Amino acid sequence: MQVARENANIDEASYLDRFDSGAVMVKHNESESIDPIALHPQRGGLKLGDQDLASLLDEIVYAVRNELPIVDTMQRLGNDRLGRLGRAAKQIAGHLETGGSISDAILLIKSPSAKVVAAALSPTGQSTEPGGARSSGIGSINADLLGMLASRIRSRCDAARISRLMWFYPLILVAIAYATVLFVVVPLVSEYRFHITDQPLGIRWPNWLTQIADWLGVYPWLTPVVIIVTLIVGCFLISRRPTFGSSTRKSMFCHALADQLSHDVPESDAILVASSLSGYSVADSGTNADLSLSDPPIKQLLNKVGGISQSDQSDHEENSMEESSRLRIVSSTAQLRYLGNLYQFNARRQQRFWSIVIPQLATVLFGLVFMASYVWFVIGPIYREVAQW
Repeated sequence: MQVARENANIDEASYLDRFDSGAVMVKHNESESIDPIALHPQRGGLKLGDQDLASLLDEIVYAVRNELPIVDTMQRLGNDRLGRLGRAAKQIAGHLETGGSISDAILLIKSPSAKVVAAALSPTGQSTEPGGARSSGIGSINADLLGMLASRIRSRCDAARISRLMWFYPLILVAIAYATVLFVVVPLVSEYRFHITDQPLGIRWPNWLTQIADWLGVYPWLTPVVIIVTLIVGCFLISRRPTFGSSTRKSMFCHALADQLSHDVPESDAILVASSLSGYSVADSGTNADLSLSDPPIKQLLNKVGGISQSDQSDHEENSMEESSRLRIVSSTAQLRYLGNLYQFNARRQQRFWSIVIPQLATVLFGLVFMASYVWFVIGPIYREVAQW
């Protein structure tokens, strides 16, 4: 009994030693990885919008570029900002204080862009050059890539906001049209319908119009329910799309890869980081072989713009292998930056088309169709009947 009591005291003392200012140390040795949900199970899964997430990334970029501790920056942001952004910053600061990484802390946030941001914050393959990425105390973070990602997230948020505002007018027009049909056309068609026994007061409406009026008189609520359910299903399907469009993913891949190569990151690591950050796949699933700029997907991408001419290559044949490799990296970096800007221009054009042009066309076309139908099928029969009196 005495030995068992001493063993219990030892176990209790070793357990209490794991506490430090009320925080539980999750990992017991350096080889174990930290489970972010296990650190804060009661606060895991905080949902954050794109605008707040972009603001959070801007704070991290500011801290990295000014060589400030990210923990202090997150604590300051948590104290200064209210709402979900402040709670998310405090959650990240608490995770970093326990020894976790910033990429794992971002995964605590419920956001479609969380995995992309975690890839951008991952130190794997990142540069350690003073001009590109600076040490933050918890790993090397490329501020340029992170700033680019914050800009893309904010741009997507602005495009979604503009799209919602532009689609609001067609929906209002549809509601006005349905109210007009329900409270004006249906009573008019039902009351002044043509009958043999009451021919002088009857109007010869089209058969399909009388059938629709009878159906709407019995089920006036069914059409709004169908429209609302369709909108909900459409919004759900849209939310399940990839985080960014195809052109935006390619633009982010080109810019990220060019930034990595310009800071002497190995080609394989640079391609993996750029692919994880952008969501643009350049290798078959399950392929773990080393990637290079000469692989078919990337070579096909680079062939869209002119590279080094054959004469330039022959001039450098006598140079060392290192010089030839450096020249190839410089040329590929310039090509990638040009392609990134080109794809970004295409992405902005697509956003404008779907967010502004299509809603405006829908408003104009639906308005014209509704007015023409009302004049031809409702006012027309009345005018022709009155003309015969």
